[in-house]
Amino acid sequence: MKRFSLRRAAAADEARLGIRGRPMLLGLLALLLLVAAGLLLLREQRETTRRSTLLAEAEKVAAQSADGPSVLAACQAVVQQLPEAIAHHAADPQAQAELGRARRAQGQCLAKLKRYAEAITELRAAIELRPEYAPLYGDLALAQSRNGQHLPAQRTARLAVQLDPQVWQAHRLQARVLDAASSPLPALRAYDEALRLAPPDQIRPLEDEVGRMRQRHGLAAPAADADARGAPR
Repeated sequence: MKRFSLRRAAAADEARLGIRGRPMLLGLLALLLLVAAGLLLLREQRETTRRSTLLAEAEKVAAQSADGPSVLAACQAVVQQLPEAIAHHAADPQAQAELGRARRAQGQCLAKLKRYAEAITELRAAIELRPEYAPLYGDLALAQSRNGQHLPAQRTARLAVQLDPQVWQAHRLQARVLDAASSPLPALRAYDEALRLAPPDQIRPLEDEVGRMRQRHGLAAPAADADARGAPR
């Protein structure tokens, strides 16, 4: 009888411990879930920072006017790393601005690497996201021109000018596209508009560019230009 009482008392003690331990266990589980959520948030924040840094660096590389070995190597790194960020932003409806920027940088770098067909695909996708952003049409027109798509390039360049008629670079881009399409006279008209709008520090480089184009196409310089070059400075 005494042994039975001891067993019953032990069972009662175990039951009491179980009842008391249950809140402790639930509290521990809640703490573990909170820690896991915090770690997940920290990881997401780090990934967001990494993607933002990658995009900023990609845009810097893509904007380089030079195309030396160091720039091309940087572009190669961009086109390898940026697709992951593009895929991430494409899946996030709140990240469409970042997606447009990433696709433009990818397209510009692909064009520098002479992967023009891929560049055109990326730039078209960027335009779908930002159809009113004129520089994208300039990027696309240049890639099309270098890919031998001269008529589409001219149409795209016209769109860039229509969207930004007071921006001299749009007219210069149109002139370059027309020059590449062996249309020097329309190119000269576009250069004239670029010269009219360009700031003073860009006039001489533009005039030199026009002079080189005239030489390529066997066009004589206007008399006024020749007189100005022959006049004492």
